[in-house]
Amino acid sequence: MAVNDTHPAVTEGRAGSAVNISEIYGLTPDSVILANSTSVNEYGGEVVNATNHAYVVSGTGTVLNFTFTIATNLSEGPFGIIFSSNSTDFEVRFAGIVSEPGDNPSLYVFPYVSESQGNVSVVGAGLQPNASIGYAVVGNYSFNETDISTDAYGAVVVSLVLPPLPEGPFTVRVTDYPSALGNGMVVPGLSLASDSGHVGSHLLAFLSGFPANSMASVSWSGTDATVTGRTNSSGGMIALLRVPPLSYGLHYVVASVSSAFKAYTSYSITSPSLILSSHSAPAGGSILVTGMGFPSHSVVELKMSLSGPTGASGIAAMNGTVTINFSVPRITSGLYTLRLVANSTLSSNDAVLEVKPVLMLSIHSVHADSRMYVTGMYFAPDTPVSLEIPGYLLLGTYMSTGNGSLSASVTVPEIGGGPFSIIASQPDGYNSSPVLAVIVPSLSLQAYSGYPGEHVLLSGKGFLPGSVVRLLWDGKPTAYSATANRSGVLRISFPIPPSQPGTYLISVNNTSAGYAVFTVKEHFSFLYFLPALLLPFITGIISAMYVYRRHRILGRRRRS
Repeated sequence: MAVNDTHPAVTEGRAGSAVNISEIYGLTPDSVILANSTSVNEYGGEVVNATNHAYVVSGTGTVLNFTFTIATNLSEGPFGIIFSSNSTDFEVRFAGIVSEPGDNPSLYVFPYVSESQGNVSVVGAGLQPNASIGYAVVGNYSFNETDISTDAYGAVVVSLVLPPLPEGPFTVRVTDYPSALGNGMVVPGLSLASDSGHVGSHLLAFLSGFPANSMASVSWSGTDATVTGRTNSSGGMIALLRVPPLSYGLHYVVASVSSAFKAYTSYSITSPSLILSSHSAPAGGSILVTGMGFPSHSVVELKMSLSGPTGASGIAAMNGTVTINFSVPRITSGLYTLRLVANSTLSSNDAVLEVKPVLMLSIHSVHADSRMYVTGMYFAPDTPVSLEIPGYLLLGTYMSTGNGSLSASVTVPEIGGGPFSIIASQPDGYNSSPVLAVIVPSLSLQAYSGYPGEHVLLSGKGFLPGSVVRLLWDGKPTAYSATANRSGVLRISFPIPPSQPGTYLISVNNTSAGYAVFTVKEHFSFLYFLPALLLPFITGIISAMYVYRRHRILGRRRRS
């Protein structure tokens, strides 16, 4: 319970004298508080209870002009006032000194042990009555509070926030005449910018009161998550922490310099967190859903907006982490919310998942300028769907059916060889994931037969733009080549090399382009066949001439 940190206006007096506290606030309205004076252990004395004093709290939760009588059985030295409520247990201590006016000047620091930059009360007695004073922390920071004055007894109470101090003793000096010294002890301290949150969040840790210029570490208890750094000359350090996987509830952070100097503070995991491996997936696909910060061994269920429970669940590990392989329902494309719930009550944050329509191709290896069929599902019903090669070409726009399906026949453009992707887009912005296809090169001939020496035109499509393609005749390189243009198209004109009649393979140095079959025809030459045609005729003439000559010879012989 919060209580005003106002100290008694008169803090020094004899045992049995009255002490006034101007205001205490933040109490339970209309309740009753009890007050006891005591010398408390941390102030150096032993506990001595006094008579209870009851006070009624106002409707605004305050007690004004709280007058309290110092117990008669308190000896000289520091004392405290302890308050307790009949409705809410709490304890607040105001420091004071029991002494006689005119005693030797003295100074006390309450509590004696404090963290660096912690709140302490400095109580002085036996100082110059009704005097303005200044005070300082010896060897560190000076303060000149001219509006703080001692009372008629030479007493004063100062609320002081300690400066950054390294571990060890410190001294407070009051600079009034006569002066006084008070001693205290700084122990290592650790505080966090926030005392609660969720796994994966970042927060600052503030170290104070550690040995100066020393290596320090800040760790999450029970994990290997550690941040290290070096303290400054005042024994302080600031570390940026990331909350590691921890179960729901209270955990501890430890700061240390060696094993001799340690400080602890707590941090609560108050809300589980949800992380998706991907924030978009096609209908019927799958993603990993990870939850952190759940109670250990709790049953964690995944829920989805519009469809409620998904049937997917898991058991949280000891560190509160659970991983679920979630099969995305086959539903219409759009945005859906996912949430993890443990034990039907403890919920994580929401995560948005974009369910994408599904696109499919009839074939994934195609030739440029050929036709292929595209089908799809889970589009918005009766909606125009554009098929396109992203950043290059719109293939066409088609209407989905009443059940969200799509069917289209498209022409493969001349865009050069290699892989390309097609997406389907809708006016609502929920597009399909890209589907990949590969354009493979193809060859064609202007003529597929001819005689040696004739010129033939070879055409190619689907080549990588800028690539140099060399002609092969029946597997053997030729001197003819061409460079594919930006559309992957090329042409090579070449003469048919001298070859015997028959079939030959025409290909290029890109084996994926396949080949074309060319037939070399047999030449039909008249001169080639002339001897064969004239041979019988010549033979007949020779035979006739022989017969004629023989007859003439025989006739001469007869006449002679």
